[in-house]
Amino acid sequence: MKVTKIVLLFGCICSAGIVYGAGLDFNYVGLRAIGMGNAFTGVADDSTAVYWNPAGLTQLEPDTTDTELSALYTGYIAYNYDAPDGKSYESDQPVFIPGLFVGRSMGDLAFGLGVYAEYGAGGIKFSALPGYGDTEASVGFYALGLSAAYRIRSDVSIGLTGEVAYGMRMVKASAADLEQDFSGITGYRVNVGVMYQPKETLNLGLQIKSPTKLEIEGTYRIGAYNLEDSSSTWESEIPWYILAGLEYKLSSEMSLAFDFAYRFYSQVEKQPLKSSVSNIAPEETYWDDNYNLNIGLEYQTPLALTIRAGFEYLKGAVDPDKISLLSMTDTDALSFSLGGGYALTPSLELALSLAYYYGFETENELDEQFRTDMFMQVLGLKWRF
Repeated sequence: MKVTKIVLLFGCICSAGIVYGAGLDFNYVGLRAIGMGNAFTGVADDSTAVYWNPAGLTQLEPDTTDTELSALYTGYIAYNYDAPDGKSYESDQPVFIPGLFVGRSMGDLAFGLGVYAEYGAGGIKFSALPGYGDTEASVGFYALGLSAAYRIRSDVSIGLTGEVAYGMRMVKASAADLEQDFSGITGYRVNVGVMYQPKETLNLGLQIKSPTKLEIEGTYRIGAYNLEDSSSTWESEIPWYILAGLEYKLSSEMSLAFDFAYRFYSQVEKQPLKSSVSNIAPEETYWDDNYNLNIGLEYQTPLALTIRAGFEYLKGAVDPDKISLLSMTDTDALSFSLGGGYALTPSLELALSLAYYYGFETENELDEQFRTDMFMQVLGLKWRF
């Protein structure tokens, strides 16, 4: 009987592996990209190409180093949960995410380095939830990416990024005195990019990201059942990603960008939590393949100011009937972005991007309703030398 209760409890609690939409994906990376609605695979002409499309590093000016330092902060974020008993609950948990990129061009050959949030990167916190009590959950996987790119002919470049991730996952629920705490280096990934410029005003970008297994060790405890394990392991998988993008230069001052990304999350059916002291059934993900569509615009004014705007539609990965309290951010969503950069000097730019994320209200098979909205601000510096 004790094991049965534990299995049921973990079936409810372990879904904290999703904190932003799209399975475990997090794509709010780069000052310009965020301002342009994450339509950057076909642009990728600065050091954030390490993430967006490594082949784009060859677009840096020869013998130039491009750097970016940024900080993303969600000053307003609301996860709303309407329980079947008619009561409503809201989580307001701020998030801070730094980012760092460096790219160096040597003509036809270029290299890059990046430190950025790759998956997850957020959390929820509710008080006095029915069946859970006071509940907290957070997850984040942060990547170190190393890239190399080569221009194989005047209009075609190829690039490669190798990633290693450091993961953190935490869940607490007071009703059963439950705590999970996992962290460590996990997951290696290889991303291949291509950039093709059939004419001066058009760029076509493609990136394929390989699948990887995430595995982090840690502890979990359920005080209500006197159960504690300091050597448990939580596992998940990241599937194949395909990203395609287009940049069209309307003029020397203005460009328009489109992106499409498809992720094969239906291949990830379970997330096991292995323990040496109890038999815990693997967590069902209820994931399906998902995608996003993005449109972005960038305009260089006659002054030292650059203006950016964008839009994103994101298809959630979780089956709506199976969405739960701790996977509530994985609904279909819209995101609207606005950004700008001011050239303090010819080589130094101060940039700010704002994004509003709205997750559509979703009701599961238990008549629970979930909705999400958040406001993100990203501030940083871009420096070329």
